[in-house]
Amino acid sequence: MHRAIASLRVGDTLRYIGDEWGIRLEDASGTTVGRLSKSFEPPSGLRCQETRVRAILVWRKSDSAAEYQANCRSEIWEVVLPELIFGQ
Repeated sequence: MHRAIASLRVGDTLRYIGDEWGIRLEDASGTTVGRLSKSFEPPSGLRCQETRVRAILVWRKSDSAAEYQANCRSEIWEVVLPELIFGQ
């Protein structure tokens, strides 16, 4: 996943996939490059028409709340910030 995220550029198209595990984002090759929060709910009555890379952020273990830091597997990693466009 880290290599796939590193190859992404702002504006690249992503796939928005909802399944029993939530909503995940895939790159053009089908590699998962992110997941939306379990608490995310799409706007009622609308569907995701377009998804693309809006930004790629660097996240550090120290950016996480203390109670989550023990679960972090890396000291630093990149996170895809998606742009989600919903419509009828």
